Formats: sequence, C-alpha cells, structure tokens
Amino acid sequence: MTRALTSPFAAALAGAHVTAFPLIELGFASGTDYVCGLAHDVTWSGNTYSAAQGLISIEALEETAASAQGLRILLAGAPGANVALALQEKVQGRPVTVRLAVLDAAGALQVDTNVWQGLMDTMQIDDNASNCVVSITAEHMLAVWDRPRPARYTDAAQQALYPGDRGLEYVAAVAEAQIVWPGKEFFAA
Repeated sequence: MTRALTSPFAAALAGAHVTAFPLIELGFASGTDYVCGLAHDVTWSGNTYSAAQGLISIEALEETAASAQGLRILLAGAPGANVALALQEKVQGRPVTVRLAVLDAAGALQVDTNVWQGLMDTMQIDDNASNCVVSITAEHMLAVWDRPRPARYTDAAQQALYPGDRGLEYVAAVAEAQIVWPGKEFFAA
C-alpha cells in the first residue's frame, strides 16, 4: 500500500540524526490515554503523550490490498494506574490510533499524517514478580468494514437512537396480529 508523506516529515526522515518513535492514543471510556516511545513526555496537537521509552512494543503489521491485519501493543513495566485501568475498563470496540513521529537533528517534532486506526479487542495483563506487561490487541478499521450492521425496526432500537420517539411503539403488536379482512359480500351494496 503506497502512502504519501508530508514534506516536513519526509525531510525529517532523510536527516542524519533522526529519532523515530510511536505516538499511541488509547481511547478508553474513562478518557484517552496518550503514550509515546521516548524517555520524556511529548506534546503534540494539544495532547501530552506520556514517556514510555523501551517499554512499548508493537508487533509487525501486515497490510495487503484486500485486507488489513490487527496489531498488538505491549506496554511493559506498566504503572499501577494502568494496571488498574486495564482491570476496570471494557475495551472492546474502543478506538486506537498509532502514529509515527520523529525528532530531527534540531529537536523539532514531525508527525506522519498517515495513521493506523483500529478498535481495541482485548486487554490482558501478564503480571509476574519482576515485570508487569499489559497486552492490547486491536483490529484495523478495515476489518470491521465488511461486518453487517443490521438495523432493527423495534421500539427498543428506536428509543436507543431517538429517546422519546414513539413511532415504532406498536410494531411488535402489529407484527403478531391476525388481521381478518371482510369478504366481497361486505363491499357489495
């Protein structure tokens, strides 16, 4: 899959001394968690990405013209707050965004406009005596593209979309009702 890079990002990548790292956004229900792969925090687009140098591992991701595979993000040495978050949060279907960023020789931050976007599937914790690793699996947005999204014409579905709308209130009763139409003699006058 061919992707175009912005001029500033391409120039930063071509530099002699470049530090490349991921910017990861994990959209939990309680709020978005921002993590970067540097030894210090980074601010980009109004958000502060917490430092996690050497603690982030992203498994290789294969993309073809026909499909996009998921990825797995490993956060080693996770602080207690992240472990508590992993235990509490329901993560399935929550958004994940991964961007590639670089610091050029002058220390200027350049971020690739191409992103990997997906939805979290599972979050697992591997806690042993020496280390705690939070493993997040996510599937690419293209993976959910072909899934059917059935529309139900029920009162419950209508209330979920438009609370207070009574347009489908009697659908269930009418669907099971036996309607007897009068014979032709009724209309002969």
